[in-house]
Amino acid sequence: RLYNNLSALRVTVYSIHGGEQGGGPTSPEDSGSTDTMMTMSTDIGQLMEAGNSRELAQRTGGLYFKVNPSLARQLDDVVRDLDDYYSLGYKPTGAPGQARRIKVKVNVDGARVRHRETVRERTRTEKAAGVVVASMVQPQPRVAQKISSREPVIPPAVATAANPLGVAVQTDRPIRHGWDHLLAFNFSINLDALSFARRGNEYRADFAMHFALVGADGSVYPLESREQTLRMPAAEMPKGPGNLVSYAWHVDVSPLRISAEVPANQKGMRLTVTVEDRGSGTRSVVTVPLGKELQSRG
Repeated sequence: RLYNNLSALRVTVYSIHGGEQGGGPTSPEDSGSTDTMMTMSTDIGQLMEAGNSRELAQRTGGLYFKVNPSLARQLDDVVRDLDDYYSLGYKPTGAPGQARRIKVKVNVDGARVRHRETVRERTRTEKAAGVVVASMVQPQPRVAQKISSREPVIPPAVATAANPLGVAVQTDRPIRHGWDHLLAFNFSINLDALSFARRGNEYRADFAMHFALVGADGSVYPLESREQTLRMPAAEMPKGPGNLVSYAWHVDVSPLRISAEVPANQKGMRLTVTVEDRGSGTRSVVTVPLGKELQSRG
C-alpha cells in the first residue's frame, strides 16, 4: 500500500537499515541481495527488514544504506543525486489510477540509470486532497503586492552596452556547508528594461539568471540557472510614461550552491551573473568579486 501511494507521487526513497552494522551503500545496479546479506546476519527478522528497505529504494529509484561507521560520508551520494535528476513526461491513456511500468534506456557508454519502476496516475480524490494540502503549506503566490515605499537593497545599476537590463549584484562571503559552500547574494534589475507581455488578465515578464564563478586565471566554473517570472494584474499596469510601478516582486535569491570540486576559496574568485530577458532576448552580463574570507558553519 505504501509503494502504491508513492508511485503516484514524485518521491524517491533513500532507505537506511538500522540493524547490524556492516556493508556500504547498495544501489539497485549492484548485485547484492538477500543471499549476500546472509553472510552478515542470520537474524531472519533483520534480513526481511533489510530486504524491504532495499526493495523500497530500488522501486523508487533511490539508494539503500546499512548503518556503519562510514554512513555519514556515504550519504553524500544522496546530495549528489539532487544534481542529476531528470523529469520525464508522457501523455497518459486509459482510466486514471492505472499503474504503468517504466523502462529507460540511455545511449551513453558506461552510464547507469536509476529510475522508478512504475508510475500511477492520481485519482480525482487524490488530486483534490493534494490541492488542499498544498494550499495549507505553500507560501502566498508570487503576485505583485502593493507597498508604500522601500529602500533599495543595493544601489541601482546604470544601463550600459554590456548591461542593458540594469542588473546589479552584491555577494557575501561563501559559507562552508558540509563539503560544499553556499554563496548568498543580493540582486536587482531595472523593471522598465524588461519585456512585459499581456497574457489574459495579467502582464508577465520572464527572465533567466545564469551563474558561474571565474578564477583569477580565467577558469570558468558554471554553477546553476534560475528561471524567474514577474506578474502584474492588467488593471494595475502603469498608464503611460512617468507612472511608476508601486509593486514588489519576490525573486528567488536563495544562496547559490558551490560544489566541493570548485575552488571557492581561491584568491581572486569572481561571480558572473548573466541575465536574459526571455521576451526580447536582451542579455546583461555582470561580474563582481566574492568576499575575501571563508566562514565555516557546523
